[in-house]
Amino acid sequence: MNLLELLPGISGIIERVIPDPNKKAELELELSKVQADEVNARMGVLQGMLSNKSLFVAGAIPALLWLAVLGLLNNYVLGPWFGLEPINFPDQYWTLLSTVVIGLFGKKVVDGNEFRWPNGNVLSPKKEAEIPPHREDKPPDHVPPAKKPRSPEDIDARLAQLDKEYRKNG
Repeated sequence: MNLLELLPGISGIIERVIPDPNKKAELELELSKVQADEVNARMGVLQGMLSNKSLFVAGAIPALLWLAVLGLLNNYVLGPWFGLEPINFPDQYWTLLSTVVIGLFGKKVVDGNEFRWPNGNVLSPKKEAEIPPHREDKPPDHVPPAKKPRSPEDIDARLAQLDKEYRKNG
């Protein structure tokens, strides 16, 4: 039996046995740390799988997802129509699949956002790699060249010229 499966029961025992609220809070904090460590370990496994170049390792995640889709399709769409026997996956499969899906969504959030430390360092290197380096010898392309300010007379003359062109053509 896994210790992490006992955590909800352990927290219930802590509430009944320990009367001191400070000690109770300390133990609940430690239990939360254990749960967080488990999630971090799962994410580390997922990251290792995603970064592997082998099809048999990195292809395992799509295989898990397709297996779930095919199982759900069989159990809830094709099975009732054609009288097929339902496929029962073990609980460990659904736990692994939920960890993979949560990890994929978490990776998407991290990749799609830019996180900065208070000192200005970028936490997401993918975002920083997309920014082209700034060259001092020429201005960046997105900055228009500076225009000299126009006088109100110049503006009125230009508007009159545009009005004349519009009336002639239209």
